[in-house]
Amino acid sequence: MTARGSHRAQHAPPRGAVTETGAETVAETGAVVVEEPAPLPGQGPGPDLVAGFGAEEEAEEGAEPGAGLVREGPPPGVGRLLWHQTRVLGQPLAVLAHPGRGTVTTVVELTPASGELLAGVQRYGPLTAPADGGAPPAPVLRQLLGRLSGAGSPFVRLQVLASSYPPDRTGRVHLVAALPMSPAVVSAARAAGERRTRDRNGTGLALLAGRATLDLARHLAECGLSLSGFLDTAALTELIRSRYDPGPGGGRHCAASPWPTEVDATHHRSLRTTTGGTSPSDCYHATAWVKSWPTTADGLDLTAPLRLPRLSLPRTAALVLDLGSGQASTAAGYLSVSARTPAELDQLRVDLRRMLPADSPLQLEWTDREHHLAFAHTLPLATGLAKAPSADPTAHF
Repeated sequence: MTARGSHRAQHAPPRGAVTETGAETVAETGAVVVEEPAPLPGQGPGPDLVAGFGAEEEAEEGAEPGAGLVREGPPPGVGRLLWHQTRVLGQPLAVLAHPGRGTVTTVVELTPASGELLAGVQRYGPLTAPADGGAPPAPVLRQLLGRLSGAGSPFVRLQVLASSYPPDRTGRVHLVAALPMSPAVVSAARAAGERRTRDRNGTGLALLAGRATLDLARHLAECGLSLSGFLDTAALTELIRSRYDPGPGGGRHCAASPWPTEVDATHHRSLRTTTGGTSPSDCYHATAWVKSWPTTADGLDLTAPLRLPRLSLPRTAALVLDLGSGQASTAAGYLSVSARTPAELDQLRVDLRRMLPADSPLQLEWTDREHHLAFAHTLPLATGLAKAPSADPTAHF
């Protein structure tokens, strides 16, 4: 892979986490004890998974995938990754360790209906007031955050990805859950690995991540959200690949590696990536961050970026949430769009400006000169909460 980075390639990721008071913060990972998940209720997340949800089944032994699955290192902004795999409810689950970020992540996909429910999309008009005059139910995302932010929760970060691929490909919603690689978790992973196998190649860490993902599935079911399934190594590789090449079949080219063969970050208004295969193709990406959020009676409207209008080009809205125990969730929102030519990308900037005028409560700002870093925040890696650098006045939306 060739990577031509800009002069700011080594700086912190653009823009930071926004709290309910509007302040920018740094997400910190403290010591969190991973607990054994309770058995999942019978009404599990989706028809294909229901059968296993009443059992006392736990995540099975983890194992490293074959060396050929990920031959190339990731491009700038992603960081070092260690790929593992475990099994949850009989299904394989990819486990990514991020040593530089101190986290371990797994990914699940929601059903289309549950994705809309989580994003607060109202398909049949506005909500009506309850007949008894009581308050309407709390948004599903806030219910989920309340369950995942309590004391004893194994999670430190949650990422929601809402992707759409026009003109005829349906949208997809994924959840990325991050656990901390704290001393307590590392110690528990070592103990779990020694109980199940004598090797120490990440087996225990994958096992704990699988148990935590099973716990996440239980919380999703309790919030009325259904899963399409857990992402294994091949599915996660394809998902990452499709972000760099979102055209039809783009995620299936050279499936052994999720990364593009070339990354060009020298252009301040976009990121160019080249994917291999029988017909190498270029794609241009631009990423904006949420500068101003709409507010509701409950605080910031965290789901607003997930409800952005459908665009004529592939796009992914990413919402990254800090799950600090006993604290209100902080948030960072991003929107990445992809095009086949720079002209298409420039036209989309104009279209977005028309969709979101200056008086819109939701405001975006392009991360010009740092698209190569910001784009990584819309990959399924649960990144995006970091201290913001000084604002660049030329990057305004």
